Amino acid sequence: MNTINTIGISILGLFVVFILAKQQKRLSDYLLVGINVLMAAYLFSDMWIKQELNAASFLFQTIVSFLISPVFIWYALVLTAKDEGWNHQWWWFGIFIYIAIPFLALDFGVWNDYDQAGIKQLFEDPPISYLFLYKGHSVFIIVCLIWLLRKMEEYAQSIKDQYSYIEPIQLEWLRHFVWVYLIINLIVLIFFLLYNFGLMKDIDAVFIVLNAAFVIANFYLSYSGIRQYSAHSFYGQVKWEKPEVILEEPKEEVKVVDEQQILFERLLYLFENEKIFLEPQIQIQQIAEQLGVNVHKLSKTINQLAEKPFYDFVNAYRVNYLKELLKDEKKKQFTILALGLESGFNSKASLNRIFKQHTGLTPRQFQKSHLTK
Repeated sequence: MNTINTIGISILGLFVVFILAKQQKRLSDYLLVGINVLMAAYLFSDMWIKQELNAASFLFQTIVSFLISPVFIWYALVLTAKDEGWNHQWWWFGIFIYIAIPFLALDFGVWNDYDQAGIKQLFEDPPISYLFLYKGHSVFIIVCLIWLLRKMEEYAQSIKDQYSYIEPIQLEWLRHFVWVYLIINLIVLIFFLLYNFGLMKDIDAVFIVLNAAFVIANFYLSYSGIRQYSAHSFYGQVKWEKPEVILEEPKEEVKVVDEQQILFERLLYLFENEKIFLEPQIQIQQIAEQLGVNVHKLSKTINQLAEKPFYDFVNAYRVNYLKELLKDEKKKQFTILALGLESGFNSKASLNRIFKQHTGLTPRQFQKSHLTK
């Protein structure tokens, strides 16, 4: 087991080096470093306790285990924040570490003077106060992770309402990790309760497997986190020059009393006449600025009148544009990827996925069927 922990600590150390070597590091990068350092510290504490169970090793492992979860939740929240900044309202996710540190200080420094046998008893059969602390922390983290999954669903919807290209900022890998972390915490809570009620005699083998699963999941988290953009960092790099467009006023005979309908017609003019959907990384904020309205109003208009989020609205135009290119005999000399990029798509993967969602066919199948006809 010590060999596995040593290998894990070494790999986590490499992740820390890679993250710190990044240029233009952000708050999320430093939090990811914190997760890796804490995970390495936990593996180290596991070896330390097995070698020598004393007050120092017991306190070290307890505090580290209480720190990992809030730091991860803060990391996820920073990645999904609009400005990738810190929100002071997030302090309460660390509430159990604020409780645990004073409690441990009082228990070891004031209330009790544990000897070696007392520390062993505390570790193997903790009293009711420690059980409340441990189980309360487990339940709290499970509730927080469920809340975080809901938060990530809201994030997934919000980026569809704002961006036409969301592949680099979808954070699917983060959602996968949250599910794994949630399942591990649920299993830990269940097995601990079985052990505490005397329904299970030995849980060491179970926790070896769970610790290994968590370490592997943490490698996945770190690898994905190093390569991942947040919405703020990715779109902060995008430069877009607003085209000078003179919008046609509605004809006099067309009497439109609905302000939302007028806004929608102006939006359609930009898409159908100016073809702004060909800009690969067009954002709703840029269009809202061009139309002189706020983002919320434009997003609401698209969702209500087009009955789809901005992301699907833009990509429907791109799919239709690409369909015409694929049906053109003169264009068959070009690769599908080239035609897709010309249509405003950003990558082959997103092109194939989105096109099939809209047509039920891959671009290659669509082209073949129409050119054959």
